[in-house]
Amino acid sequence: MRQYFLFFMLLGLPLYAYGKGTDIVADNLTRDAKGVVTATGDVEIKRKGETLKADKVLYDTKKKHMQAIGHVEIISTRAHIIAKSGSLSTTDKTGELEDAYITLPTGERIQSDHLKRLSDIQFNADNISFTTCPPDAEAWGIRASHIEVNQEEGVMIAHNARFEIAGVPVLYSPYWQHPLRRKSGLLLPSFGSSSTRGSEYALPLYWAGASNWDATLTPRWMTARGLMGDVEVRHAAQKGSETIRWAGLKDTKTHAYRQYIQADIKHQLPAHWQFYTHIDHVSDHDYLADFSAEQNNASTRYLTSNAGLSWRGENADILLSGQYQQDITLANDDTVLQILPRLESHYALPLSNVRLHLDQQTTLFNRVVGVDGWRVAAHPWLEIPLRFEQGAISTTLQGGLRSVRYWQQGIVNPKKQQRTSYDASFEGRMDFEAFSDTRTWRHAISPIIRYDIATAPDQSGLANFDSGFSQLTLQNLMQGNRFTGQDRFERMNRISIMIEQNLQHKSSTSAARTIATARIGVAYDLLRKSVDTALQKAPTRPFSN
Repeated sequence: MRQYFLFFMLLGLPLYAYGKGTDIVADNLTRDAKGVVTATGDVEIKRKGETLKADKVLYDTKKKHMQAIGHVEIISTRAHIIAKSGSLSTTDKTGELEDAYITLPTGERIQSDHLKRLSDIQFNADNISFTTCPPDAEAWGIRASHIEVNQEEGVMIAHNARFEIAGVPVLYSPYWQHPLRRKSGLLLPSFGSSSTRGSEYALPLYWAGASNWDATLTPRWMTARGLMGDVEVRHAAQKGSETIRWAGLKDTKTHAYRQYIQADIKHQLPAHWQFYTHIDHVSDHDYLADFSAEQNNASTRYLTSNAGLSWRGENADILLSGQYQQDITLANDDTVLQILPRLESHYALPLSNVRLHLDQQTTLFNRVVGVDGWRVAAHPWLEIPLRFEQGAISTTLQGGLRSVRYWQQGIVNPKKQQRTSYDASFEGRMDFEAFSDTRTWRHAISPIIRYDIATAPDQSGLANFDSGFSQLTLQNLMQGNRFTGQDRFERMNRISIMIEQNLQHKSSTSAARTIATARIGVAYDLLRKSVDTALQKAPTRPFSN
């Protein structure tokens, strides 16, 4: 029978009390003549702010000292500590632990041969390993002979530290400081040299203004260009977030003001509405080539800025958006297609086992030079999903029509600017699965078959605002129409077959994870006819490649 002692309430036994509001629970409790209390068997000691667990605890009531032995665990909001043994004070939260494993609330994990606890928020440790990676995916870590952790200051200082990647040492430092929370201060400087900027030096300053926003200011000196300022401000709230960055300078080589603006803003609005905007803009088309530190940015052709207002309900959604593209390979953006604006909506009406869908898209395309105007596309379609054998066999039958109408500037006969096509598809899937004896491994083989038929007219004479065509791949093998955009739709009489294999693993503490996926497929098209030779330049092969 487990024994309970609520020490601060037992006034007749004051020698057991080691702190107000403290109690101990154990399977067995004994006390010798010297005043040493021995607790064994699932010992649990609670005091303000933390709980101590152990197999055995020796409590010296005169010296106010505890010796915890076997599966020692200290649980608190400040840290979670697991150790082999420990020597602890009962008057405060100091002590020493052997073979300790500490997890901080911010996710840092520290393993130590010897831990000295100075308080509940401050400790030193010897022969440690440190990482912020989860236990099952440790990609990097720090090993050091000694560390000092101060959670109040929000900093960890390591001595004789080795930085390791996948267990391989890549850097040594006699002194290493790691922040445990956001902290204002200087970041690592950067140096460089190039033919366009000369020698350059940057020293970032990080400012943790508050718990919900921060900023990074980076002055950057370039001998061939002058001084550049770079400011990034981030803010997060319950209903949204904003990240705004500006960089600019007066170029001493071109004598012009040059700048770069980037912003990402997302906000939740009342009544299930959402707003987003993304801005990516440079003052001139050579800015990225001259100043971008990333090679992929220097070779970018388009910078895209967009904004949208969306609403999503149980059976419908609406999106009003606009998009502006900046072509940094041309002198101006007159020939670049812009979307100003686009209204897109999707509606699904459930009718027993059938769903009736109505999709529409209305878009104004604009550019100074080239084809511009309105396009309205409507797509009513019917979906019939069927499930058998508790979902092991699933089929979906779809059918509908697509109608597209154009209103373009400079068109003599607008009646010809329309297209109507009809399409239907059938897709079936079967799942054959096997489990290991422990139910931790699952192997599934899924044959999938799809049939697509579509009667689409020749569309070579229609305007093309944003459509393109891609050859058959595993990614689009089971999607039917391979044209992007709404301007073109593929003519099909095609059967596609795919076999998919999945290997999954699930432990007692984590959800199932896919370890490996393999797919193989083939398609055969009876038509193989182009609807626009400018986009679909050659008929597809009878069998897919």
